[in-house]
Amino acid sequence: MVQESMEVMTLDDEGSSCDAVTHLQSAMEINYESGFDFRVKKGEDAHNLRREVVGGEPVVLAMVADGHGGSAASAFCRDFIFDAFLERANGDASAESLQAAGRAAFYRAHAEVHAIPGCTAGCTLTLCAVNEQRGELTCCNVGDTLAYLVSSELAGTAQMVSADHRIDHSEEERARLKALGGNLSKAVSPDGQPGGPLRVYPGGLAVARGIGDADCADFVSCEPHVETRTLPDDFVLVVATDGLWDGTTLKQVTRIALKARTPEATAEKLLKLSVKLCGLFDDMTCIIVQRKVRKLSTSLSSQNSVNTESRLSPARKSRIAFDGADDSSLPRRLSSFDEQRSSSPPLSTLATKGHPGSVAVSSVVDVGARASSDISSSKSRLKKSCDAGSLVGAAERVQRRTQRESLSAQLWSWT
Repeated sequence: MVQESMEVMTLDDEGSSCDAVTHLQSAMEINYESGFDFRVKKGEDAHNLRREVVGGEPVVLAMVADGHGGSAASAFCRDFIFDAFLERANGDASAESLQAAGRAAFYRAHAEVHAIPGCTAGCTLTLCAVNEQRGELTCCNVGDTLAYLVSSELAGTAQMVSADHRIDHSEEERARLKALGGNLSKAVSPDGQPGGPLRVYPGGLAVARGIGDADCADFVSCEPHVETRTLPDDFVLVVATDGLWDGTTLKQVTRIALKARTPEATAEKLLKLSVKLCGLFDDMTCIIVQRKVRKLSTSLSSQNSVNTESRLSPARKSRIAFDGADDSSLPRRLSSFDEQRSSSPPLSTLATKGHPGSVAVSSVVDVGARASSDISSSKSRLKKSCDAGSLVGAAERVQRRTQRESLSAQLWSWT
């Protein structure tokens, strides 16, 4: 069973930003999250997020388009590209199928925008498909809306999974445009001085590949860069328009992506940093798709760290799941339990579980079925371990999730 939930936060008073998070949980207990944020200057960016099942395999689709000459092309891609992609995939979620589907969808979108009467608008376009079941990312893009993969497993670096088709940045594209008869030069300012990025004329585009741009049809190519990567267990995929990448460094992006707890927080922090450093000089859109594996283990002193679950009878084994407890009260509760149930088996397994994508903690606590004289020393070791931060550390990570009465009631269920 695939579960999906979405929480959308509304526009602010100025209508300049929007945040959303989609929690995606598959039947395999592999948790994916996605979110986005954007800033509006000209209103020509477009983005979309969707989760589909392709041939029985869950696939997260994310797209970002940066429009120019109006919003017609980017808005069309937002509403059209996923359906065209899925139609061409035809129920096959293999990497080869998704790559072919991406190429076909881009060519079709290009032709459809050209067919809009009087439309000369164009856009960059980046489409990412994350196959949850296979752990694969397929990325297709034209233009300078880039996608980077960040992971602690990749030495804490950001790896580009798209291509930059800005004329300034690609010798291959410059050669192609010249071969087609394009005139490459910079724009001329009112005072007669050339400035800004290298552009192709006629048309004056700064990117060599895109969707639409009927007035530059002889030069602009809609052939996407396509590649598939095997995803690490722990990753953050950042897809954003050039407004973000031009205002931040990859080191800054990597640091924020690895530290932020939620995808919407990552997107918001990245855009806020870019605006702070460079101002809001262009539309900016950022989509985050992530899977963060948070592993935590706790242990008591060396005498108590041995797993004794195998030595306890089934009747003496119990598992408690709780989402919150006051850390200062946890030792007191254990003390009260020891005093009144000294001859009964103690808590054998402690597990904490949160919402999808949260930390899961599991540790074995061996108090044993001891005589009264042994209980005192065991209780002392437990309190020392709590003081050392082992159990308290676990409680701190899950506190504020539920009422302490829930834990107390479950502890007394052994009576």
